Amino acid sequence: MKLKYSDWCYLSSKSIILTDKFPKLEHYKSYLSVSPKIFIEQIKKDNDIVDETTNFEEVLKKDWENTLSFFEKKVPLKSIIEYFEIERNYYKVVNGLPDEKRLSFLKDKFENEIKLFKYSPFLIDFIKTEIDFHNIESFLKHKYFETKFFFIPNGNFSYNKFKNFEKETTENFIEFINSKYKNFIEKELLEFLTFFDKKKDEYTIKILKESKFFVFGPEIAFSYLKLKDFHYTNLNIIYNGLIYNQSSDSIIRRLRLING
Repeated sequence: MKLKYSDWCYLSSKSIILTDKFPKLEHYKSYLSVSPKIFIEQIKKDNDIVDETTNFEEVLKKDWENTLSFFEKKVPLKSIIEYFEIERNYYKVVNGLPDEKRLSFLKDKFENEIKLFKYSPFLIDFIKTEIDFHNIESFLKHKYFETKFFFIPNGNFSYNKFKNFEKETTENFIEFINSKYKNFIEKELLEFLTFFDKKKDEYTIKILKESKFFVFGPEIAFSYLKLKDFHYTNLNIIYNGLIYNQSSDSIIRRLRLING
């Protein structure tokens, strides 16, 4: 089914409005002074979830189902919905697998996602950037900790490009990466690797927010749903921090800045 102009306008404007409603850092901080039980109730209230469950994972699952239900009901964006199904199925399958098997599934995941988005250069480039980030992290660990380099094809950098830096200094490799992804890698390499996921996510968030420059289209809806995933990452960080009595500073340091 081909979407009408009015459908795209509605979907895009609604996605932008919902994106602006993601919590700012101060709102996330307000959760840190409550118990895990009250935190769950606040999440339900914030997301208009009337289900009686008090299980944190079930609450997030319910919220995600409600979100997809809205998009599926209003406009049938099959490829975008399928993308998130692939993402979630991947993490279910690879949990606990050794690196080599996990990387085989990861390669297939990216290949399938690229096939979904042939109609959108923006979304194809987004997937290629995710592949780059994987390869950058794997190569840095290879250089720094002498681990095996697990390369995933279809990114912006070829295998040979990485291998050209095999005998180069790590600093030269960092300079090369920063020429493509400005200020992505900091000089404090060990600190960077420790917080690589956060750095990668926050850089990805900046890319997603560039979708606002589209007048309308699937890119805006995709970006909202992907940002929703980062919001869930923050909620998981907070919930686990409350459960294990982690300090507020430790929790805040790991949060992804989505708004503001």
